[in-house]
Amino acid sequence: MSLVSLTDADRQWFKARKGLPVVEVPREHSFCAWAIPRPGEVTVAPDTRTDARFADHPLVLGEPDMRIYAGALLVNRDVAPGTLCVPGRQPREFPETSRRSWRGWPIP
Repeated sequence: MSLVSLTDADRQWFKARKGLPVVEVPREHSFCAWAIPRPGEVTVAPDTRTDARFADHPLVLGEPDMRIYAGALLVNRDVAPGTLCVPGRQPREFPETSRRSWRGWPIP
């Protein structure tokens, strides 16, 4: 799965998505809300079922059974309109080399 999301105070919209049938979620169900306050970092949950931030999340407990999450903030000058996210159905590690390639993804 892969997503490009936009987030406001109430919702998160998946403006580009592959493998996720959901088009938007309420902000309180947004995985990416954890990445927004961490510019320059990649937020990772190698196994969402054992991560306190996500263990009771509807997308973990039900379809599509998200088991890993990695997300990074997209930045446009001083504005951060959303995130680039890679969720998946199998728990796994997200190596530091992969995290480094995501940091600071500027958008024109």
